[in-house]
Amino acid sequence: MTVNEQLKALRQSRGLTLRAVQEMTGISNAYLSQLERGKRKIPSVNIAEKLCRAYGTTIGELLHSGISNTKEPNGAFILSAYSALSEENKRAVKNHIMYLLDQEGKGLPKIKNPMNLFKPY
Repeated sequence: MTVNEQLKALRQSRGLTLRAVQEMTGISNAYLSQLERGKRKIPSVNIAEKLCRAYGTTIGELLHSGISNTKEPNGAFILSAYSALSEENKRAVKNHIMYLLDQEGKGLPKIKNPMNLFKPY
C-alpha cells in the first residue's frame, strides 16, 4: 500500500469525510483528495503531522507502508524495531544515527523534529 493509499484508508477507517479532515487540519479538501488519489507526492512533514494528529497515528506508522514498498528492505524493519524501544533507547538510536551521519560527512535529513516521526499525536 502506498502512502497515498494509506492516507485514504486511515481517513475512511475513522469514518471521516475530506471536508471533516479539512476542518480538523486546515488542509483543503481538494489537496487532500489529490494526495489520496496519488496526484500529489508524499506530503511535507508539516502536513503529515497534521494528518497524523487527525487520524490518531504517527508519521512512522504512516510512512511504514511507503518504506516497505521501496527498494530499501531495512527501512520497514528499522521503523518497526524503533517503535518498540523505550524512550531512553530511542534517544540512544537518534544519537548514534547523528554520530554516523557526522562520520560520513552528511547532515540530518530536513525534518523539523525527527523524533516526532514516532510519537503518537
